[in-house]
Amino acid sequence: MRHHVWSLFAAPAALVLVFATSGVAAEGSHKAADSEGKGKPEHQRMRAHGHFSFSPLDFKEQLQLSKEQQEKLEPIQSEYKKSTKDKEAKIHDAFEQLGSLLEQPSPKPDKLKQKVKGISDLREDMMMYRIETLLELRSVLTDEQQKKYRSLLTDNLERFGEQMERYRGYGMTP
Repeated sequence: MRHHVWSLFAAPAALVLVFATSGVAAEGSHKAADSEGKGKPEHQRMRAHGHFSFSPLDFKEQLQLSKEQQEKLEPIQSEYKKSTKDKEAKIHDAFEQLGSLLEQPSPKPDKLKQKVKGISDLREDMMMYRIETLLELRSVLTDEQQKKYRSLLTDNLERFGEQMERYRGYGMTP
């Protein structure tokens, strides 16, 4: 039962979280090829290098995406990558500004609180954008493709979690 609850709630939430770090998949990943992975589906090539796919385009064979669906998904993914890059830069800048405030000999609590609130607002905006993009991506898929997509994501997220646990063993945290 615990696994079932996790897949219902954590998988979509983790997808939203990982969307930014993956850029809905690594930059240009659905077109990438390397000497080790030639001829393999993209999600297998990425997995071999420790990366995980989260875009429906990276699962186009398994989902049997039509050319029309691929053409609808590509601009969504492209816009997502562009927008998240900008949003992530704003969040990064806000954290640097917070760091500068904290380095002051006597930082003013109201300025710190204001900066933390600003970061929180930026993160909320980013999360809502991820959710909206996820819903837009899903709207292109049929009901059957959505079920398969959810299953593929759950499988990838479980492997991602396992890999993160291994990193923790080396003193690294996600």
